[in-house]
Amino acid sequence: MKNLIKKFADEELGNAVIDWTVLISGAVMMVTAVVLAVI
Repeated sequence: MKNLIKKFADEELGNAVIDWTVLISGAVMMVTAVVLAVI
């Protein structure tokens, strides 16, 4: 039971990290596009 919970937590954490990475890289691309448009 404990291993099952740990496995689930690890997978959730991994998914969260991936989501944040995608979100942050998307935000960086948006900011870069805006900066290039303004310059």
